[in-house]
Amino acid sequence: MAAPAATRQSSTPRSSSVQRALVERCAPDGAPQQYRVGGRHYVVTEVHGHWVTGTPWWLTGQDVDTHTWRVTVAADSPREFRGAGQVVELRATGAHWRLTRVGGAR
Repeated sequence: MAAPAATRQSSTPRSSSVQRALVERCAPDGAPQQYRVGGRHYVVTEVHGHWVTGTPWWLTGQDVDTHTWRVTVAADSPREFRGAGQVVELRATGAHWRLTRVGGAR
């Protein structure tokens, strides 16, 4: 997965929940553009930052990087206003994606 130069935000808001996410579309640089959680579709409207963290090989037996994108999302359907304007972090470790809600509406 190609990724742009890593940038790190100086403060991380408290996370309230972690869920599995099915990322359905990514940009050429690997940034998520559209995903699904719990049967609802969401579209990324803004990317705030991207960074990469590694897991030491001696803990897992393999060298694994986790790509994290902090993004603002909106519901894909006009009927689904829940989640519109939410700031979330989408984390990819290999082919597995996780979503963490980190903030309220912008």
